Amino acid sequence: MVVTVFRPMEKKYATNGWRVRLMLEEKAVKYETRLVILEHREHLNEEIRKLSYRGELPLFEDFSASVREETAMLNYIEKNYPEPPLIPSPEKDRAFYGKILSWFHEANGAFAQTCKDMINTFIELEEKSITSHKKLPKEMKDYKTLVQYWKQKIESEMLIWENRLGNDMNYFNDSDRPSIVDVSLFPYYYQIVRYGLNEQNLPKLKKWRERMEERESVKRTLPTGWQVHPFLLKF
Repeated sequence: MVVTVFRPMEKKYATNGWRVRLMLEEKAVKYETRLVILEHREHLNEEIRKLSYRGELPLFEDFSASVREETAMLNYIEKNYPEPPLIPSPEKDRAFYGKILSWFHEANGAFAQTCKDMINTFIELEEKSITSHKKLPKEMKDYKTLVQYWKQKIESEMLIWENRLGNDMNYFNDSDRPSIVDVSLFPYYYQIVRYGLNEQNLPKLKKWRERMEERESVKRTLPTGWQVHPFLLKF
């Protein structure tokens, strides 16, 4: 049975399921992608509900196993498809293992949630066809303040990760291959850059992003037909 990744087909969820596909690509695991159209309520059909009773996406199916929640999927893949490892062995360096594991959960927790909350603000503006503060109607002037708040918050968040990359580090595990941290961070970081994140104060993250973009795993999974407005530059 082929590994299957069910992911929603909607602009708001361009990053949804991307981390899982990146990890499968890095491990050279054959898989197929099933796009689920939310507008057609396909996530509530019988096939999906059998695997996820709430219709939650993305969804990962492997033989008799079905896994929900993207962090759980990444853990499952690392455990069941261990080569090449994206998490270091605790037997070699327990301190380094603990650091990578902590960063992994932070990337999929606080970092991802901050990005999601900001993206939701921008999606609401896009749905109202507002692409800059100059087009804001009077009753929506608070959006300018809201976007500026997210701009400051996201830049502070990115500086945390900027400081974790050493000057000579290619990836967050200081090796020649991405780790589970890189796979977890990249989709959201890439989307925030598309929304206009200024990387002037993030030189190490910028080089890291460019390095990740050159990987075949990213090239094969990059969202197509994905258009966003650079709100961070216009508010």
